[in-house]
Amino acid sequence: MPQVTDAKRAEVTKAAVDAVEHHRFLAVGEQSSAKAFFTSLALSLQPEPKWGLGTMATNGKKLYFDPEFTMSLVPAERHGVVIAHEPFHNGYNHFDRIAGLDNAQIRNIAQDAEINPVIIDAGYKLPSDAILPGRRPFDFLPPDETSEVYYKLLLAKAKEMGYSGKDGDPLSPEWGQGTDPGRCGVCIEAPDQATQDALDASWQAKVAGAAQDAQSRGSLPGALQRYVDRLLHPTVPWQAVLLDFIVTTCQAGGENNWARPTRRTAGCGFYMPSKRSDDLPRIVVAIDTSGSINDEMLAKFGGELNGVLECRPAGVDIVYCDSKVNHVDHWGPGQGEFRLKAYGGGGTHHDPVMNYVLDMEDPPVCVICLTDGYTAVGVDPGVPVLWGVIPGGRKEFPFGRVVDVK
Repeated sequence: MPQVTDAKRAEVTKAAVDAVEHHRFLAVGEQSSAKAFFTSLALSLQPEPKWGLGTMATNGKKLYFDPEFTMSLVPAERHGVVIAHEPFHNGYNHFDRIAGLDNAQIRNIAQDAEINPVIIDAGYKLPSDAILPGRRPFDFLPPDETSEVYYKLLLAKAKEMGYSGKDGDPLSPEWGQGTDPGRCGVCIEAPDQATQDALDASWQAKVAGAAQDAQSRGSLPGALQRYVDRLLHPTVPWQAVLLDFIVTTCQAGGENNWARPTRRTAGCGFYMPSKRSDDLPRIVVAIDTSGSINDEMLAKFGGELNGVLECRPAGVDIVYCDSKVNHVDHWGPGQGEFRLKAYGGGGTHHDPVMNYVLDMEDPPVCVICLTDGYTAVGVDPGVPVLWGVIPGGRKEFPFGRVVDVK
């Protein structure tokens, strides 16, 4: 392969940078619900040219692109990779889902097989040899499986075809991989677990926000809707979601919160960051006391919270609310188990809870609401919110994450 001169390299780099920015500009003008979803994710990445990469890649923060590879794609394919394929690796947390997937080549094929059908169903074009389950040479892969399942099937098939299984060994030419890192692009794992955990929490929030914004514009294509449903209404045990939510938000809680300036100074025209305590993180637990949540459910939910707080100590404000805040209990480690009770009755409105949070001098790291979902809410507290919805409850909220409490 002839060596690229410095002048040619500069020319191709400029063309690629301009092309990537052009696709990002075009994406902003696309109005469909699916396109709005992917555009929101794409604009979260910072583009950066990287010669020698041979493809595109992302680490959860940047979109790396090899200028030669970028300019080898026709515009429609390039648009699909820049706006949908690379950001969606992060949407699926591929940088954090690598445990046991030691072969980077096969892992990338598996991850592409997981996301590409959703991207194409949303109306994007990918390179003609993009990996798709059910299409040669991957017609042995079933549809709608996880990358972990695809990885096992691919590794078994590769060994059946004579592949040694060692990372870096050329795969079947039919698979089009060789020692190539990937067709459309790859997801690069973070350097350490703490960084991965922070990226995971960040992208969960980005995807949830993008999904809710997209759904406000209209219905989503089938494959993308199923992905969004699995994200916003997880089928994993609600206890695991509760544990992960508290641990993640407590770890992410910083000392200064510029995203939510303190109300005291904002009212005077001065914007100062709100403060979080140097001691234990604080969470708010809001209990819907409209009458739909019985004592058994309160005891079950309270027991799980106690268990989580044994693993991750925190201070807790327990706010009991129907159409107004009826009672507040303050709890901290060392006070024994707290018990949830029922105060009040009647209709439910969660704005009083959110205003309580906004008025706190020391803002919490998160808010957890146990509710039947038949409530009104319009005030965003500026911190992560988890809605724990009891069986038969309504699951439509303008912000936050939803989990079924069964």
